[in-house]
Amino acid sequence: MRKRREMVLPILLLGLAPLGACEQVDGDGTPIDPGAVEGILEILPREVTLTAIGDTAHLNPGLKTTSGHRIEPDVALEWSVSNPQVASVSSSGRVTARGTGRTTVRGKAGQQVDSVIVVVTQKPSRVDASPDTSTLTAVGSTTQLKAQVFDANGTPIPGASVSWYSTNPAVAEVNNTGRVTARGAGEARIVASAVGATADTVLVRVQPRPAKLTVSPESSRIRVGEAVQLAVTATDGNGAVIENPDVRWTSLNSEIASVNSRGRVTGVAAGKALIVVSAVCCGTADTASIIVDPNTSTVEPLFSDNFDTGSKNRANGFSWSEGPPVVSDRARSGKYSLRFRYDSTPQDRHIWAEQRFDIGQVLSEVWIEYYLWVPENYYHRDGPGTDNNKFFFLWDSGDYPGGAAGQVSVMLSLEYAGGGDSDLILMWSNQTTMMKTSGAPHWKNALLAARGKWNRIRYHIKAASRPGAQDGVFQFWWDDMLRISATNLPLYDNGDNGFRRGYLMGYDNSGYNERTDFYIDDFKVYSRNPGW
Repeated sequence: MRKRREMVLPILLLGLAPLGACEQVDGDGTPIDPGAVEGILEILPREVTLTAIGDTAHLNPGLKTTSGHRIEPDVALEWSVSNPQVASVSSSGRVTARGTGRTTVRGKAGQQVDSVIVVVTQKPSRVDASPDTSTLTAVGSTTQLKAQVFDANGTPIPGASVSWYSTNPAVAEVNNTGRVTARGAGEARIVASAVGATADTVLVRVQPRPAKLTVSPESSRIRVGEAVQLAVTATDGNGAVIENPDVRWTSLNSEIASVNSRGRVTGVAAGKALIVVSAVCCGTADTASIIVDPNTSTVEPLFSDNFDTGSKNRANGFSWSEGPPVVSDRARSGKYSLRFRYDSTPQDRHIWAEQRFDIGQVLSEVWIEYYLWVPENYYHRDGPGTDNNKFFFLWDSGDYPGGAAGQVSVMLSLEYAGGGDSDLILMWSNQTTMMKTSGAPHWKNALLAARGKWNRIRYHIKAASRPGAQDGVFQFWWDDMLRISATNLPLYDNGDNGFRRGYLMGYDNSGYNERTDFYIDDFKVYSRNPGW
């Protein structure tokens, strides 16, 4: 006779199921009396694999009878886990993944215990690459991209293997650690992928920016109306040449030389101009120096005097008044020149040396040229009172002083600039306005750098076309460089509306600490444009 095996679950030896328990049946449909059944606790499945942190699985405990049937235990199990950092288990037997690894989950009912293995591995679901975009501004420059792999529940997978590749390695290469190197201008997608996961991309733009611009030729000499083509070479921060750089061309002296958007420079008037090429993206720039020579002119001056007769000449109605002497102390050409001597004076005393002239006719437009020697000891004194000194004055046919209301006139005045230097300031008057400064046109710190040499002085002066018109012109060149240009002056009067009388140098309100001698030579007056 087969002996009954001792029941391990004490609660099943009671003979009666708890009140309210569901009836369980055998495989042939015969009701099973739990108190009369032998069974061994069995938890299914025997092993659980979870592939994402936070994933869950339900454990199913049962009694495996001697007849091979499986019935539900009629008591709640006590659950425990050997490594709670890997998984946790609820009172209902639901297992939740907490971290990667392997752990054992045990279920206990009375004295009977069973266990299952829970394995948590993170399976890659998606890759997140950063940043979304990156811009490199020099060929050869690099940037480090990052990528993170996540499981299906969005938890990062530490140490997950990522593969990198570029869709356009001619623009940007990438190594196996995600470091990108710029190879050429353009765009490339850098792809970060992991086995079984959705890949991600970073848009890399290679936009080389000029770190240096070099213009060539760096200096040119052309005539009025001629042109020269400038070129520019742009290199990035690593010295790589940038093809077709986006640059802007500008003339700082457009009255002398103009430049178009492609760097072609055209001479406008005699003088010196600076042409600037600058990168549109940033502040990088370079300059070219352009000297514009006058065309060979066939225009004869209305009057010229180099004083080589040892006296002041007269011709074509032009005449000099009394004034500074013609001397042989110094000359630019020949042996003679006009000398303007200013003896030393006390601080509160002024001094005068002035050469007046009469063109002999009223000119609505006039060009005047001469050479000026600035003495080595020139020093503009800061006097206790008025310290401006006369340099040039031209007015209509009225009596001196020019500059009264009702007269049209222009004047250059030497104003104290500090440190012994002078600013040249333009002043003017018309039929309704007393002498006034023109505003912006002036040349700062003009004379100290010119000491001890001959300097070519040129003027172009034009009266306004009608009352109220602002198209009068005053232009002043010093050694072929246009220093003052005003083309919007209301230089008009209701009389003869033009220019006839003037003077060179003149009254010095500041005075001088020691004797100071200026010289003027090779004086010319034109009634037509000589092609400066």
